[in-house]
Amino acid sequence: GSNGNILFGNTNSFEITDSFSGSCWVNLQSLGVNYFITKQLNSSPFTGYIFSLRTDNKLQLFIAESLSKSILVFSDETLSVNTWYNLAFTYDGSNSGSGVKLYINGTLTALNVTNTGTITTILNAAPFQVSGRGGAAGNVDGRIDQVSVFNYELTQAQIDILYGNSAAGYFQIGN
Repeated sequence: GSNGNILFGNTNSFEITDSFSGSCWVNLQSLGVNYFITKQLNSSPFTGYIFSLRTDNKLQLFIAESLSKSILVFSDETLSVNTWYNLAFTYDGSNSGSGVKLYINGTLTALNVTNTGTITTILNAAPFQVSGRGGAAGNVDGRIDQVSVFNYELTQAQIDILYGNSAAGYFQIGN
């Protein structure tokens, strides 16, 4: 599709104490916009998480109970147009930005971290969504492929496999 999004229903609800991860391939046609790559977030009171690209073209993960109780982590590295990237995040369930890792093409990126308040829950009834935040707002201008969500924290070796830097080429799903 073009400038669209896909809703999957409430398929993967995580709690703030749960570890979880996500990965996908992205090829952007334009930049300078808040692109929501994947999300499972209520719009009010902003409960859940968003894996996205900022207007300054940096990758970010936002985990929140509300705007005043959130974790925001973003990369130092920026993305470019017309380039395929393997993007991944991991979260260890620690309720802290130090428990988040972002990867671009299998490489752990330097991070900027902001924690506000103490999160008690991120459970919500929002659907898991690929691209956008409803309507056309935040829809990715480009392509997204091979979206994966895991109910545990991926290891560097597993990130390497998702990117294609491993002779093994597979790993067991689950802990």
